[in-house]
Amino acid sequence: MREWNERLVLDRLWAGDPLEGLSTNELISQTGLTRATVLAQCDDLQRRGLIVQGPPDRQSGAGRPGKRFFPRSRDALCVGVDAGLNSATVAVADVTGRRLGGARIRFADDLSRSRAVQVRAAIDEALAAAEADHEQVRTVCFGFAAPIAAEGSMAMEDPFWREVEVDLKEVLRDLDWAVAVHNDANLAAIAERDAGTVDPAGDFVVLLAGERFGAGIVDGGHLLTGARGGAGEMVYLEHVEGVRSTEGLGRLARTWAEQANVELSDDAPLPLDPHELIAQAAEGRPAALRLVDDLSDRLARVVATLSSLLNPQVVVISGATALEDEVLLQRAEERVGDYAPMPVRIIPSALGTDAVVEGAIVVALEAVRETLRARLAD
Repeated sequence: MREWNERLVLDRLWAGDPLEGLSTNELISQTGLTRATVLAQCDDLQRRGLIVQGPPDRQSGAGRPGKRFFPRSRDALCVGVDAGLNSATVAVADVTGRRLGGARIRFADDLSRSRAVQVRAAIDEALAAAEADHEQVRTVCFGFAAPIAAEGSMAMEDPFWREVEVDLKEVLRDLDWAVAVHNDANLAAIAERDAGTVDPAGDFVVLLAGERFGAGIVDGGHLLTGARGGAGEMVYLEHVEGVRSTEGLGRLARTWAEQANVELSDDAPLPLDPHELIAQAAEGRPAALRLVDDLSDRLARVVATLSSLLNPQVVVISGATALEDEVLLQRAEERVGDYAPMPVRIIPSALGTDAVVEGAIVVALEAVRETLRARLAD
């Protein structure tokens, strides 16, 4: 019972504002425990080095000022890394989940430095932004655009998957951090569920649609990974009529714009940047509208395969912010019925291009907290 009560108090402090802390009365209200029990648990948590007592609470009413407690939020940090094909995004968070710093880099085209060296540089930059050092970090979680087996290795061979691979031994050569490795789409699904984009106990798919299609599948609130981490891999799209490729909307937008520009010799070329392309379509430019219409149709065909196989309530489009355009998604949703009998809602991500790194933080954060909770059993 003691351990359960301590965990309850600790979780409430982690869930609150680390800068404001919680008073004794607030902890009593949020946990349902008695004053004597709350104070006893806080004393023990302080002894274990998990929380600290702050200045007296002057807002506690008449009489002697009450006590206010704070989590030791910066003693155990976590790092999330989204290592994509062209770029890497890093975030640093404390044990309350508060974001302390981050970094985003594009990988050098000439590969004069290995991807591992560049990822490590991004991690160091993020820690510097967080005003933290390596010794404060307990756990790091990496997300890759590849099927990841339970032991953290790439489960299958594919040229693209090897392109995004990073030598983690080189990245972490002098760091004693716990390491987790997950598929990027699965992390995006975890993040969208945590952010409240979808029903956390429902059936949904998060579709990464930037450079390459990949799906994070949640059934009845449970993330599906498959026997070797391959659930949600979409190589099968190469055999789907009207698709024949795993290329995502971001890559397709650039490719199709380049092809269209060959035929627009007497007109201003279509922009290769998806944001500008969507803007021109919104302004009514015919060539841009045709391209957006083609992108909508491609998305509809891809979503139709997911609808037919999985029957989700909703498909969340992530990883290509400009192509999460409301008109594009609405057109795709209307067309899904042309290719599959199961209707499905298509909605934009609440997190945009940060979905993967946010999911990595969610996973790393829970690992850090479990490590700290283990102290309660001593």
